[in-house]
Amino acid sequence: MPIRYALHLKILSLEERHGIFHFGHHLERVADLDDILIVDVGQRDGRLMAWAAWNSQIAGANRDFKFTGDPLPDEAPEPGRWTALVPLPATAEPILGSNARIKLTVTPRQ
Repeated sequence: MPIRYALHLKILSLEERHGIFHFGHHLERVADLDDILIVDVGQRDGRLMAWAAWNSQIAGANRDFKFTGDPLPDEAPEPGRWTALVPLPATAEPILGSNARIKLTVTPRQ
């Protein structure tokens, strides 16, 4: 049975002028991007793996959401370690560009 994790990603932009943050052009506590990456970590055939989806892309309550299909591809296969790059949601592209990723690394508990 997989273990579920949540990674909260919140990006706020501030303008810097001469080494000092300028707070005149933003809304206090309002993020430019605010989403949660839901990650299930499990094993298949004795190998670690994970599935991930952004909360904004999940219909309904995330407690009811079940991942189906293949896990994320392992970007650097090595024994006892699993690594994947997760693209950010489309709403992040105007802020961080189209190549922004979250790097997930899974290892056994020590």
